[in-house]
Amino acid sequence: MPSSCRSPTGLDYLAAMNCNCAWAWAVEKLAKIEAPERAEYLRVIVCELNRISSHLIAFGSYTADMGAFTPFLYAIREREKVNDLFEMICGNRLTYNYARVGGVSGDAPPGFLEKTKEFLDYFEPKLDEYNNLISYNKIFVHRLANVAVIPAEEAVAYGLTGPNLRGSGVPFDLRKDEPYSVYPKFDFKVCVGTGERRDARRLLRPVHGADQRDAREHQDRPAGVGADPRRTGAGESSPHLQAAGRRGVLPLRVPARGDGDLPGQRRLGEPLPAEDPHRLLRGDEHLREVTRG
Repeated sequence: MPSSCRSPTGLDYLAAMNCNCAWAWAVEKLAKIEAPERAEYLRVIVCELNRISSHLIAFGSYTADMGAFTPFLYAIREREKVNDLFEMICGNRLTYNYARVGGVSGDAPPGFLEKTKEFLDYFEPKLDEYNNLISYNKIFVHRLANVAVIPAEEAVAYGLTGPNLRGSGVPFDLRKDEPYSVYPKFDFKVCVGTGERRDARRLLRPVHGADQRDAREHQDRPAGVGADPRRTGAGESSPHLQAAGRRGVLPLRVPARGDGDLPGQRRLGEPLPAEDPHRLLRGDEHLREVTRG
């Protein structure tokens, strides 16, 4: 069985680690492969770092679109620090390729965990700075509050996931409600909006950065020190898996052929509305408010 997970990294170039690891988890579920615990902790570390990095781009580009360019420069500055960590562990700064079927490409290099902790110490106070700068800025509130509000029942009906769903007041987080890997061992809160502000969906993104710091004590000390974080094997078919991508649930299906050993056509989805994504753009009165004013 090929262990490379290179191809899924192009699914989302801002969250290649999340796609990379999700594919490995899906194939391992199909083949009944159990990765070493240390490898699972390393996967979670890089996935949550990539989640922070991705949300920084969302935060920065969003503010730039609204006419505030300085926060975008701040976001790029912090993202480069995450990229420095990724370059240490896998040699890449964009289309990261670290997870493998059965584990990861290699153990964390010397100094990686210490530098990750240093980044978290540096980044934590930045969350308050970002909120003070943007979240309650009068211009941003005036432009975004009560615009394109999606009530909780409609968010569920549309099949929204991730920050879009939690911004509508629905406390669903795949890592908590349908946990996988070593997420059950992490203690973090699910950030939920009130559903009364359209910008709650944006506000939740920097708060997700705080989620990652809540779990830092686990991330700082991966289990199984000294164990080889790579492993291969084979087993029976179990083709479907959902992982938490940066924008919501990332569904993967790896159907097996009749003999149960070989994968057939793989199917990877996007965290988009499951029922009718175009309805979000064309039909409802509360969404038409986006184009007014």
